[in-house]
Amino acid sequence: MYIFRKIMKTEATIKNLGEIFYVHAPIGKALDQLRKTGAETITLRDLAYARIREGAESHISQHGSYVKQACIHMPRNKIIFTNNSPILEIDSVLWAIKDYRLKFEFNVDAKSYLEQAEEDKSKSPEQRRTIMFDSARYFSIPTNRFADEELTRWAFKDQAKQYGEFLRENGVNKISGIFVNVDSSKEPFARQLWLCRINDGGRSVISSNDHDLGNDCMIRGLRSVSSKAVQDFFSNMLLNCRN
Repeated sequence: MYIFRKIMKTEATIKNLGEIFYVHAPIGKALDQLRKTGAETITLRDLAYARIREGAESHISQHGSYVKQACIHMPRNKIIFTNNSPILEIDSVLWAIKDYRLKFEFNVDAKSYLEQAEEDKSKSPEQRRTIMFDSARYFSIPTNRFADEELTRWAFKDQAKQYGEFLRENGVNKISGIFVNVDSSKEPFARQLWLCRINDGGRSVISSNDHDLGNDCMIRGLRSVSSKAVQDFFSNMLLNCRN
């Protein structure tokens, strides 16, 4: 019998961003813990921002985690990156765990993501909900080109240039993508994106290569400054009512 750890800790408090938590637990239990604190799964942009603020030697920079974004793997190695992971949807979390344990993949209907990619293709990468590439099993982007490349602009948004500079200053010359090879006969499926620690042998990594969210995974949540203020307001109201 597999015994998992369920650990949730406050990792950092970032000015103008909020409080960051990290959780070790199966995905469903991890998300439940984060929601109870008023936190949402952290985005690639916010994780990059926090790393810049906390520094290269901080826990948040030295440990990777799952983020809010996901990728939809298509036949013939086409790949769609999306800001809103179907795996993290409230009504599909339990199904995701079941699929990961039994079928090893979370199959999706890619139609809506293809439509979004078509609708958004004229927008700047920072504004797109989804972004599609014909082949992205592996990629490598120099850190001094983060502000120029579509994928890093989509992922890190207004922090793309600064995050690239931060990585380069700390000995990282490129970010690599490692994704699964999809046979042409397979249905589209979603995988959660993972952002590696800042320096993994001279590179940083974005990956969808791990499908096992059903066991012990690492995921981060962000409770924004505004969310914490609302939660504190209602907590104080409840306390005053009891008094």
